[in-house]
This record gives sequence, C-alpha cells and structure tokens, in this order.
Amino acid sequence: MDNPFVPTAGSTPPEIIGRHGLLDEFAYGLRVGSGAPGLLTIFTGARGIGKTVMLGGAEDLARDAGWAVISETATRGFMGRIGESMRQMANELGDTTPGRRITAVSAAGFSITTA
Repeated sequence: MDNPFVPTAGSTPPEIIGRHGLLDEFAYGLRVGSGAPGLLTIFTGARGIGKTVMLGGAEDLARDAGWAVISETATRGFMGRIGESMRQMANELGDTTPGRRITAVSAAGFSITTA
C-alpha cells in the first residue's frame, strides 16, 4: 500500500485538521511573550506528515500578531541569509515606518520586536 502522506513541499492544505491545538498554543505563546511554553514548539514526524505546513501556520500566526518573520531553509549559507534578512528588516522598520522603533532583537528566535 502506498503512503497516503505525500510530501508537497509545504503547500498549505485548504484546512489544517486536528492540529489547531498546537497552533493555538503557539498563538498563546506569542501573546504571553518570552518564556511562554508555546514558543518552544518543535515539529517532528515522518516524511509527509505536515511539519512544513505547521511551520507555515506558525509563521502566519506570528506575522498576523505583528512579528517580523524570516522564513529560511537550513542549507549552506543559512546564518548569513538570516543575518542579512534581519539587517534588512531592521533598516525597513527603522527607516520607513514612522513612529516605530526596534525595542528588541531575539537572536535565538530571529525576531524583531517594534513599538
């Protein structure tokens, strides 16, 4: 029998079924902030189970909550790309958004918080 879980390179299905609890916990962590257990989420599983879809869902929640999001793949040059993306976001937020300033940069979470 063929495996029904076929990897689709993270393409988002029309509905994420049975996983809302995980995403709700992550969204709660975004609201609570530093130290919230939901922010320490690790998605693991067999090929095609939906890990990348879950990361995409978490990314959407973070973006909707006002976080600056960098989405990258851990391939050669990963750290350089992350650093460059952070530099560009910091410049954009600092230079082109009136009334906002960077109040925190998280190296572990690769996030920029603005006020």
